[in-house]
Amino acid sequence: MQQNNNSGTIWTAIGAIASIIALYFPIRSMIKKKRKKVKVLISMQMSHLSDAEYEEIREDIMHLIYDLRKHHEVYFYNEFVPKIQDFDKNKFNPLDYLLEIKKSDWFIAIITEKILSSIYFEAGYALAAGVNSVYFVTDDKVMPLVMRMISADHPKVKVIRASSINEIKPRIVNLLNNSNNIEIA
Repeated sequence: MQQNNNSGTIWTAIGAIASIIALYFPIRSMIKKKRKKVKVLISMQMSHLSDAEYEEIREDIMHLIYDLRKHHEVYFYNEFVPKIQDFDKNKFNPLDYLLEIKKSDWFIAIITEKILSSIYFEAGYALAAGVNSVYFVTDDKVMPLVMRMISADHPKVKVIRASSINEIKPRIVNLLNNSNNIEIA
């Protein structure tokens, strides 16, 4: 009788070990699953800037991008254009650029002045493509009327007022780090 009790205990132990092993790998993979990297496209106005202003703003944005890339995938065309005179419109492919916008989870526009700029077209394209958008502006007046009106009500658009890239940085990081929890349709 003692032998049957021992064999029952052994089979119970073997069953428990088998159950633990069977559950270990699925639980481990759930724990190790990485959060999907958020794909972000950052755009800035540049046509009105002097060489020195462009280089300073681009450098500030590059610092932001280096921080964001720790957790996100970031595309910034101006990364490849260190100086304004390095921009070659013959090498720029607007259809590829629009595809980058369309593939993004977030479109971030840094709008500092109300000037003739492709950033407004890009923002409209992102909105039409269903991409979540954030417009960092120095003042609401830098946005055209329709842009101001749409951004007031549209669930995929946020307007954040800021006076400098350094002021923008923590807000972008916070927004993107919490983007899985944001109720943007």
